[in-house]
Amino acid sequence: MGFFWRVMTMLLAKPPEVAGEPIANLMLSYQDRSAINGALFKLDKRVEKPDKAMNDRVLGERLWDELELLTGLTAERNLAVG
Repeated sequence: MGFFWRVMTMLLAKPPEVAGEPIANLMLSYQDRSAINGALFKLDKRVEKPDKAMNDRVLGERLWDELELLTGLTAERNLAVG
């Protein structure tokens, strides 16, 4: 698996100089950048209705707990009530 992954990365990955171009082009295409602050994008299109999993508070807390275990870091949670 490791060799295959390295070969595929070499063939498909963009060099660092151009890897961020799509994001830069997306940002520069908006005159009022505050209109896209915090917005969700998939590839180069704005997502109007996020997936249900993105708004699942219980799933988010579970993910947070797992990430704390994996990284060994802990942080105060500042979850907005919505």
